Amino acid sequence: MIEFKQVSKQYTEQLALDDLNLTIPTGDFFVLVGPSGSGKTTTLKMLNRLIEPTDGDIYFDNQRLIDYELRDLRLQMGYVLQNIALFPNLTIQENIAIQAESLGWPRKERVARARALLEQVDLDPDQYATRMPSELSGGEQQRVGIIRALAIKPKVVLMDEPFSALDPLSRKQLQDLVLQLHRELKMTFVFVTHDMHEALRLGQHIAVMRLGHIQQIGTGEEIIHHPANEFVRGFFENEQTPRPTTVQVLVDQGRGAATTMAATLPVTATVNDLAAALKQGPVVIGTASGNRTLTTADLLDYLAQTEVE
Repeated sequence: MIEFKQVSKQYTEQLALDDLNLTIPTGDFFVLVGPSGSGKTTTLKMLNRLIEPTDGDIYFDNQRLIDYELRDLRLQMGYVLQNIALFPNLTIQENIAIQAESLGWPRKERVARARALLEQVDLDPDQYATRMPSELSGGEQQRVGIIRALAIKPKVVLMDEPFSALDPLSRKQLQDLVLQLHRELKMTFVFVTHDMHEALRLGQHIAVMRLGHIQQIGTGEEIIHHPANEFVRGFFENEQTPRPTTVQVLVDQGRGAATTMAATLPVTATVNDLAAALKQGPVVIGTASGNRTLTTADLLDYLAQTEVE
């Protein structure tokens, strides 16, 4: 478990974080989301002590971060940046294993680990292990950046807007990938983004930040249905309101399950109408080809993929 207790960060001319209290459960996929200048990247970088707080304490596994040896702390935390920063003079296999090499792992173990991780992200090690970074696409390089952060099996993976420079299709593919890795590896992921689409798609829990303060922490469903204030409501609406506004769009995509129950909402209703109705539970939509039951999960999945589609 990670805990921030009354943490503040004062830069020369800016208060980046102000009395931050935050708990990140072990094994969670936790997303920090907010506009530029909200303090989310500062919060993330404090976890591996790239930035030190001005006041307050941060705890990791019930021990203050400041009490860890810095090297020991960072070995427990993988780090993935927007700028992948693979070493251009090393092969892909060598890039993945560089931290294991610094720890003195035998070459045979390093090679086996690198090849296993390449397979895990659908990059054939026979084709990719000996390539140079310049021979890979941006999406492929980012996959390597992700598995490099996993190579020595850290407890926590920190990800700072890792997909923001990618095209929408590559971004969705990598979102799917990190969700899969999180399920399989059961590590704690802390993910920073300015995009509520991405936050809803990835986060088990989401912290919405503004000007160094947390506005709301909750699941995607809680934030959609019960925004804590007008900022959260407005941020959600600005990011999430889909261009196609009727429920017909969800039906056309095959969302929901067929049902013989009576319709409670017509297919011509707006997506906002659907969101409001879902507060009371699943909603039956009446269509010419038969009624369908839509749930909050259907709406969340649709909203999260609207940008890509």
